[in-house]
Amino acid sequence: MRFSHLDGVRGWASLMVLFSHLGPCFLLADLDLTIYPVFSDGALAVYLFFVLSGLVMSIHHFRAPSRERLITAALRRYPRLCLPVLAASLIAVMLVQWDAMWNLPLAKEGGYRWLGQFYAFTPDAKDWLRFSLLDVFFRYDRETTLIPVLWTMQHELVGSMAIFAFLAVAGQSRLRYPLYLAAFAWLVKTESPLVAFLMGMMLADLIASPAGRRLAALRGARAVCIAMLILSLAAAMFRARYATPLHLSVLATGILAAISFNPALQRPFATPLSQQLGAMSFSLYLVHFLVLCSAVSALHLWLLRSGVGQLPAGLLTFATGTVTSLAAARLFQPLEVASMRLARQIGDAVKSVAGLLGGPVLRRAP
Repeated sequence: MRFSHLDGVRGWASLMVLFSHLGPCFLLADLDLTIYPVFSDGALAVYLFFVLSGLVMSIHHFRAPSRERLITAALRRYPRLCLPVLAASLIAVMLVQWDAMWNLPLAKEGGYRWLGQFYAFTPDAKDWLRFSLLDVFFRYDRETTLIPVLWTMQHELVGSMAIFAFLAVAGQSRLRYPLYLAAFAWLVKTESPLVAFLMGMMLADLIASPAGRRLAALRGARAVCIAMLILSLAAAMFRARYATPLHLSVLATGILAAISFNPALQRPFATPLSQQLGAMSFSLYLVHFLVLCSAVSALHLWLLRSGVGQLPAGLLTFATGTVTSLAAARLFQPLEVASMRLARQIGDAVKSVAGLLGGPVLRRAP
């Protein structure tokens, strides 16, 4: 069973990330915001991704436990994340080597300082492989990154594996409740973004439980969900500039909990548009920054050199950047689909070899 509304939420969150870069980079450059428009709150969108990962990767186990499915998912996870990154990073290398990245000239002439931090070096094939296979997951470096938004990948990989391990050890045991509390306390103390994955798993546990179904059936539950959604969005708009992982995780969990327990709130995220955005959400996340630093930066620089005012140039760049990024994501999507298929094949092959070497352990369901 797929939860189509969660795919839709992921799609709109990816659009929030796009707007969070288009707005400050081109339309509202160097503006010190005290109120965060939710539609362009990139930090909140990233934590929606994290909580969604925890929820989606664990909900099926709580409903129909299967150790074999956990092993299969764990074996597929690294290639599932790595292969699309490999393809997108190759595009980044090619753009830099062809002098098609215009973010540095734009930063120099237009004063867009944040854009000037990226692609100040010329990567080669060795840099591409090292970044895509290792650095992006295990030693991310802002100065040598090929895709700046991929600082999230190390958390996605570690968070995923932690969830699979947790579910395998205590997913169906009452011991999981004190473990939730201990893990939560430790992650909050260390200010780790992984607290979002834990909260997503806890939300999945509640949704799948009899208690969760009773809560959803209570009189007034839908009104409470609407109030929770409004409160979470309002709190996100007026949050501190540098909110903690706990703060962002609570906001993201509040939004997803409200949607999960109210069918009326799920409908907008199950529409064809939302589903299309959800299907290409990872592709959009991967390629949009490449588009912004190449074609969109070139356009904006040309507009400024042509004497177009900053506001008209920003509006035109914002609209063009949105359309161009969505088109690029749509073109990249077949590569992501092919990588998903290959990741499944790699995971199944590894499981098959491990099963042959280790006996029936990996093939046995609990």
